[in-house]
Amino acid sequence: MKNDIQNGMVQAFESPVERARKAISNHYAGVNIEIDGPVSVRDNSQIFHATINAVTPLQAAVKLCLDPQLNIPDESAAEEQFAALERVSNALENGNGRFRVPEPLCLSAELAIFAMSWVEGKSLTSWLRHPSVFIKGADWFHEIGAWLGNFHKVGPLRRREICLDERLTVIDNLSISPISDRAFTEAILILQRTAPALKGIEVEVSWLHGDCKTDNFLLSGNTIYGIDFSLVYENPVEYDLAQFMNNMDLLFASPKYLYLRGMKSKLEEAFWRGYRSSGPSVSDVYLNWLRLGFSLSFWHSMLKGRQRNIRTWILNRLFAKQAGSLCGKIGFGIN
Repeated sequence: MKNDIQNGMVQAFESPVERARKAISNHYAGVNIEIDGPVSVRDNSQIFHATINAVTPLQAAVKLCLDPQLNIPDESAAEEQFAALERVSNALENGNGRFRVPEPLCLSAELAIFAMSWVEGKSLTSWLRHPSVFIKGADWFHEIGAWLGNFHKVGPLRRREICLDERLTVIDNLSISPISDRAFTEAILILQRTAPALKGIEVEVSWLHGDCKTDNFLLSGNTIYGIDFSLVYENPVEYDLAQFMNNMDLLFASPKYLYLRGMKSKLEEAFWRGYRSSGPSVSDVYLNWLRLGFSLSFWHSMLKGRQRNIRTWILNRLFAKQAGSLCGKIGFGIN
């Protein structure tokens, strides 16, 4: 027992680079390992680049999973994410070769680390800042839509009636402590008033990406890679779609991407053509209802209790505009 505690304490104080090197060395014994980075740092992870100097050198991405609240290694997250990567990799193996995920290589759960093949590519978000977006942007969004549709299709797909209980509980909680903005309170009322009209609608349920945004799709030549999915929940496919469309809305409304505002409709249409070419059916009415609910939740988490300044004022206006647009879509779709 004493030795286990001491070992745990030693591991807790190891640097992230040392943990990454140890995890890869344990799996590839006797092979020289070179670790660079971190190349990416987030609240819940750090990613390193590794060169594994075997007979045939191998490039790998090594991910250290962290508890975002405590900033300590998260062993269970590493196990869950590696298992999800293996499941999706196996599901896509015999499908369209353009739609892929990084190849799972090894897991070191006790170090909260797993490794996957290194992908030479850039995220869709990064490509949006490249001049070629004006020529190739629609093709990129079409392929991302097709990847997501195929991802949902190869999952544990089945139909079921919509259940709004969980989402209505969230909406009720938001109404108790709302954002002080008329658009927020009006959107709450619209969601509550229109919910009964969704009763009895059947939708397609599958595994979910869970963090569906432009950051988490890599373009590498003609191949699309999805990354950072969790598969923790199986829910209507509209959950992922609502998340992606809301992220796209806010992204294109930000000052950094104002030059793309005129292309937004074209890129959205391309995404939907791609999704419908490979994915299951989608309820537009339910999608817009979910989008509004997700938008209000994000709005609340970003701004409730925050000190007012020019940044929060701009964010509040962006969220209010998005909510107003979605309220219009819901009213038109249900009435």
